[in-house]
Amino acid sequence: MRTAPIPYAAELVYCRELVRRSGAAALLERGIRRHAQGLHRSVSAEGWLTLITCTLSVYGSSRPRDLHRVLNQLLGQDGCAWLGLLDRDGAPPSLERLRYMTRIVEERLGFDALRPSGGASVSAQERLHRERRVRDIVNALVVGWIPAGLPLGDLIVFDATAHETPARPLSGDLRRQLLAEESTDLLLRSEQSLPAEDRRRLQRQRSHRALGGRWGHATPTNAQPKETIGGLHLHTSVVGVTRPGADPPPSIIPALYVTAAAGYSAAQILTDMLARIERRFPGTYTVGADRDYSKSVDLFGRLRARGQPFVLDLRADQLEGRGAHRGGLLFQGNVLCPATPEHLRNPGPRPAAREQGQPNPAKAIWDGRVVEQSRYRAHIRSVRHDGVNVACPALSPSPTVQCPLRGPVNGRRKLPVVVDPPGAGRHAICTQKTIFVPDEVNPLRQSMPWGRADWDRSYGRARAAIEGVHGELKHADGRQLQRWVTSTTFVSVISIVIGLDVALLNLQHIRAWVETHRDTDPFARQLSGDILFAPPEQAHEWLQQQLAAPN
Repeated sequence: MRTAPIPYAAELVYCRELVRRSGAAALLERGIRRHAQGLHRSVSAEGWLTLITCTLSVYGSSRPRDLHRVLNQLLGQDGCAWLGLLDRDGAPPSLERLRYMTRIVEERLGFDALRPSGGASVSAQERLHRERRVRDIVNALVVGWIPAGLPLGDLIVFDATAHETPARPLSGDLRRQLLAEESTDLLLRSEQSLPAEDRRRLQRQRSHRALGGRWGHATPTNAQPKETIGGLHLHTSVVGVTRPGADPPPSIIPALYVTAAAGYSAAQILTDMLARIERRFPGTYTVGADRDYSKSVDLFGRLRARGQPFVLDLRADQLEGRGAHRGGLLFQGNVLCPATPEHLRNPGPRPAAREQGQPNPAKAIWDGRVVEQSRYRAHIRSVRHDGVNVACPALSPSPTVQCPLRGPVNGRRKLPVVVDPPGAGRHAICTQKTIFVPDEVNPLRQSMPWGRADWDRSYGRARAAIEGVHGELKHADGRQLQRWVTSTTFVSVISIVIGLDVALLNLQHIRAWVETHRDTDPFARQLSGDILFAPPEQAHEWLQQQLAAPN
């Protein structure tokens, strides 16, 4: 029986329960079990993940020295035994054992093309297999423990946040030589004969600069446009709400992908993450994403096929016209009157609603331009699976302009008058009641037309939700994820550690919701009796009972 209480006992309980319920340990164990006789006896996958989670929760670190510190200063013999972290001699694992576990995870699951540890490169097919396995482990940690039935919002937002490595890129000459020699280990042929320690030193110096950045490919940011190179991109998501309410459900990150900072398709990652989320949390969701995801026009078709709302911002080139169909001008996925004034056809990119905490005047100007353009937009009469039926904006029952081609102009009506309409009978949109515009010619069509008030409200809430999550992830008072990128090249281990950090953030949000809703919400009341979501004093007492119980 343990005589002295374990410091941070509640955190230890939460961390072990989170890892155990996630199922990630079994996935990780399958990936590394072929390595090292006796490894699983002294550091199991579950024990290793729990130890990292606890160290992250208490110290905000995952360095082996801090893991060892938790073993010896916080857990002690009883705590290590409770976590299954004792070797065959009944002692906690050594510092070297913990470091070895990290190397084994990277050796068996590393999916970066450049093997930073100096090992042999793996085939493209094997890298893809490893990357999928790591994603399964990471997402099991992030959401695998979340109970079914947890109330969630109706808005899923996607974005990527960069975590670059501040360093000088590899020199141009060196990059060209490495590429010319098709080097897979960041060494030139002339350097292969160097002593092993010198080769490893060169690889260490070069790999943190080339990692994920295609031999030091520059990835400028606003803060460091000249001095930052590619590192990792975190493809995040968040479940929020499309309409504000007095009693919002907990906000969680339902999926997370970690990739190198270059060489991926944002649209494909969104599609994969959305499918993963909808399998784990079935429901009806509005999908939101910024213009980086709009590069692939195919994404619009995939989201339309879901039959549920989505809001995607458009890139500058997508704001320009895409020709015409039966007289209707195609701009931003909308159909405009053929006589729409030139200055109203492209309202320009959507500015941020706020700048430095204050309303952005540019947003108000943009809103005004969209309102003016909206008067000339064709009215949507019906929606098909492959397009829309639209009518001239001058037609009843709710005309938004007056056009001489559609009847006498009444000067007393407060509606703009179409100037210089096309010749009579030239365009079907000017003569027929409706025309059909197929998505094949108008691929940027969204379920809520770009720029319209409902689109803008949903997109604004989407941006606010994802920026709030990024603030919690990156800020020094939050999870401060930047610290995982600047000191190591073990991409798979970084991914797992970031997954654990995000899991802790999800747990924090859900526990806060349970605490404030346990007296009013039946599901919150039910969760308050679960040790994972119970108050700290209850978790502390539960752990003491566990340690006092006979083996």
